[in-house]
Amino acid sequence: MRVQRAFLTATLLFSITLSSFAQGVGTVQGEALDALNLSPLTGWEVDVIQGQFKRVTTVDEEGYFEFTELPTGLYNVRALSPQGQIQTLHEVLVRSTKPTYVELLVERVTSLDEVAVRADAFHRTPETPLSIKNINRSEMMRMPGAVLDLSRVIQSFPGVLPKPSFGYAIAMRGGAPNENRYLLDGISLPTVNHFSIQGASGGAVSLINLDHIQGMDLITGGFPAEVDDALSGVLQLEGRNARTDRWGIRATQGGTDYGITFEGPIGENTAVTLSGRNSFSQHYFRLFNIPVLPAYQDAQLRIRHRISENKDLTIIGVGGWDKYRLYTEGRGSDALLYNVGYIPEGEQQTEVLGARYRVFKDNGRWEYVLSRDHVGNQAEKFVGNTGTESDRQLDYQSGETNTRFNLSHHVVSDSWQWKYGLNVVHRDYNLDMWNVRYNNALGVARIDTADYEQQVSFQSFGAFTHLTKNYLDNRLSTSAGLRLDMHNLNLTTI
Repeated sequence: MRVQRAFLTATLLFSITLSSFAQGVGTVQGEALDALNLSPLTGWEVDVIQGQFKRVTTVDEEGYFEFTELPTGLYNVRALSPQGQIQTLHEVLVRSTKPTYVELLVERVTSLDEVAVRADAFHRTPETPLSIKNINRSEMMRMPGAVLDLSRVIQSFPGVLPKPSFGYAIAMRGGAPNENRYLLDGISLPTVNHFSIQGASGGAVSLINLDHIQGMDLITGGFPAEVDDALSGVLQLEGRNARTDRWGIRATQGGTDYGITFEGPIGENTAVTLSGRNSFSQHYFRLFNIPVLPAYQDAQLRIRHRISENKDLTIIGVGGWDKYRLYTEGRGSDALLYNVGYIPEGEQQTEVLGARYRVFKDNGRWEYVLSRDHVGNQAEKFVGNTGTESDRQLDYQSGETNTRFNLSHHVVSDSWQWKYGLNVVHRDYNLDMWNVRYNNALGVARIDTADYEQQVSFQSFGAFTHLTKNYLDNRLSTSAGLRLDMHNLNLTTI
């Protein structure tokens, strides 16, 4: 009876706490800036709309605006120019626990002979007018079945092959899993999932913490010229800026992991988001007598520093560490004994560190990106799973490391948009494998030993240009791009 009373009291307290949050008020803070050069949109109006509720304010000289005492819930935030141009940010979540920060980056229309209204629900670019799909943070967080998993979120996009519950393939437009490119704030990611296959993509659960993501664009055709190695799809992730008023903590409990996120200011113009997650799925698998026990951990870092009004620096760090062990102590079913007899044990590491530096001008911007990504795999197998060296069957180690540098320049005039740039990649591959296997070819039984070790390094170079011309007051546009790539890999290299 005491246990029941305690449980009832805790439930009531929890319900009261949730009600107090749901019935509270929140704050929206943000900036309204020109997407081209980050100049403040002084004099523009910004309003927040929720059903019949509406509140309006004006952007100040530094581009800032603020709404206080807003009832919690989802709002549409709009920026309105004196000439009538409108840009909308849909479904912004306002909570009582912390201020909501939004950044309205507006692509201004330069020629307006009459009132121009732009409130698109979907963002489009001249290169990809039809083949781009986008989703914002609010939609990601409340998507049914996504469970805060990026790989499950993108399953809702047209052209993405549905992934099985424990599948290992993210296929777009019917292409292969290794034909996709992933970018976070312009920095290349080798994969977005744990337990991925080296050189491909996919995996069991997402490597990217959605607490760091503001939105994403999926491009399945007409890829931008500045993106290299894209054949089937490009997933561009936009990082979320951390809160700047004070430090905050958010704890999450998922279906297979738990995590914590810290965010806050570390200076007047610098904010940081840091998170870590740890899995407990291996304990589920043990209960159900599954022969393989996967476990994973990941950490993610994002620092944004506003150097000046027209310069900013973003630093990204992503790390994932996976391991899979055999459950040899389970109930001895035939399936368990068979699986633990041939499945190896192993580990995988995925590490990314990169920086993006941008300089904004009146008619364009320069962007510099330097990054390094590494994927490593180790696996081993012993006869009878003894772990002794004399019973070793497999010793496998491989690694792939890429050091990248990208440079791009974006120039805009009244009716022209021109982008050009180059990229350089230094690639290192290594493989060290020792394997013993039974061979019964041609009716002759023998034991074969494979001992292979190889290291390969080469460079990739790329250059691109893209030109867009607008006509009829931006109602018609033509777009053309060119990209050249070169790799110095040859027979003498391998």
